[in-house]
Amino acid sequence: MKEVVKMKNSIYEREYSLKRIGEAIFVTFILVITVFYPITMKVSSTSIGGHDITFISHTHNAATNISTWTYRVTSGSSPSISHWIMELGACIEENDIVEVSEDYEFKTTPDPTTGLTGIKFEEGYGDGENRTVWFKLRGDYSEGIVQIAIKAGGSESYGYVTGPTCNPPLCSIGDFVWHDRFHSQTHQVDGIQDVGESGIKDVLIELYNETGSKIASTVTDTNGYYQFTNLLPGTYTVKVADSNFLAGGVLEGWYASPANKGDDAVDSDGDETTHEVTVTLIPGENNNDVDFGFFRACINLTKTGPQFIQVGETITYHFRVENCGDVILHGGAHVEDPLIDPDNEIWSDSLFLPGEVAEFDEYYTPSEDDCGTLSNTATAWGCPKHAYGYIENVYDEASWSIYVICVEPDIEIEKKVWNETANA
Repeated sequence: MKEVVKMKNSIYEREYSLKRIGEAIFVTFILVITVFYPITMKVSSTSIGGHDITFISHTHNAATNISTWTYRVTSGSSPSISHWIMELGACIEENDIVEVSEDYEFKTTPDPTTGLTGIKFEEGYGDGENRTVWFKLRGDYSEGIVQIAIKAGGSESYGYVTGPTCNPPLCSIGDFVWHDRFHSQTHQVDGIQDVGESGIKDVLIELYNETGSKIASTVTDTNGYYQFTNLLPGTYTVKVADSNFLAGGVLEGWYASPANKGDDAVDSDGDETTHEVTVTLIPGENNNDVDFGFFRACINLTKTGPQFIQVGETITYHFRVENCGDVILHGGAHVEDPLIDPDNEIWSDSLFLPGEVAEFDEYYTPSEDDCGTLSNTATAWGCPKHAYGYIENVYDEASWSIYVICVEPDIEIEKKVWNETANA
């Protein structure tokens, strides 16, 4: 490889390159578009001067921080390719090149035959020959449009192909929204993903930039996963949308799990009130650890009885109470019914486990004041507690109506028989 003196590209050299190509306006347009839309501007293959250069792959080894760029080069018939050059971004220097599949020269000044700077592949080709060419760079770079030039015989041909640019490598955010469950009294809802805890589908997730503007939204898939891709480095807020918690929403009646209680890969990250988390992404970062755990806390009450009763007879009401949530009602579960006992609870349990059901009967004897339709409402309430503390109380109500039949008092009627003859 030739020894090449490195120097910065001057404005003059850039203008020289553009004039050499004769496409100054077009290239300027391409450069601007690449800056603002690096992910969409790609050219997988180009055919110039009867020769083909195809972009095959770009990989990055995070452990070594080395990226590999691979191409397929096919020379046409005579004149075949004598050499070709790819213009690299100004941020890529000679010491960033780790390894190349064939002889090359790193050009910091315009190549005398093509006018480009960058990596020059110097091995010539036979007619119709094709081979795989690759090079490795220290660091990762985003994919964008780069200019190439081919020297074949006495002419040069120019085109564009996907290659490493100095736009910051793009980023992504995502992971998992899951149902945090009760397993036992020693393994409660804890904000940690456990075996058997499934994802929640169709949860709306919103993404905000650092100025607070919403820039994207998505919904979790069948398994509870979501992801935002093609993001520039920066600070973002991921939020489980408020609409999920409204009536009819996917998470109506659900609560956020305790946040940041373990390994970031498996714990819940969202704020327990706002259901959001703020993340800063460095260039090329794929943060797939932004998780949200949710659980249910609820109590269910039903009350039944007969539809008719005679005044003075005793009504038997049947009650059924269920802990329908994922957390212990640790402060107790309670039922009140002002008809049966206006001053005291009619039932309570100091430790009501998830899935536990209690059934019991209570009695009331209607008086004449209750004649007609007798309706009343009972209330159940409980104190939910997960592994790290209590949350707000939960409530449910159940009503029942019964018709109380009352008989009118007997009326004695004095009957007199007139003796018309006697009266006459």
